[in-house]
Amino acid sequence: MQINDEVLIRLSQIIEDSGLNRRKFAESIGVSPPTISEIFNNKIHSLSGTITKILELKYGINPIWLETGSGSHYRDSIILTDQEEILFVLNTRKLSLGNKKLLTILCDVFYRQQLEMTEQASADSPVKKRKIMKKQGFKDCTES
Repeated sequence: MQINDEVLIRLSQIIEDSGLNRRKFAESIGVSPPTISEIFNNKIHSLSGTITKILELKYGINPIWLETGSGSHYRDSIILTDQEEILFVLNTRKLSLGNKKLLTILCDVFYRQQLEMTEQASADSPVKKRKIMKKQGFKDCTES
């Protein structure tokens, strides 16, 4: 996404709405504070898809609004399950091996809990239950 003055205004609004200063906001989306400064000082001319996706997932920002100003500021609905939040951290943060293992275990616990709830609510085969869960957005952490 190309960064122009309008995108900078919208990005400033996102930061203000977050209640964080630029440094803390940068850390919250997994970029260095100097990167945010470079964006606002026109030294970086485009936002990566990763940053846009993080803004969408973490703050519920509508990426179309961010780029064009059209539509709603926030996505209509974005509810992250505990498992999705863990997967988000696993995929966007540099973690020690111990922390990765811990988060993977937590993610697996959520997956198994959801699997048990699906099993209780359905008499379908285990393969079909896993397909249903994947359609609902639950992922087996060992697969990622």
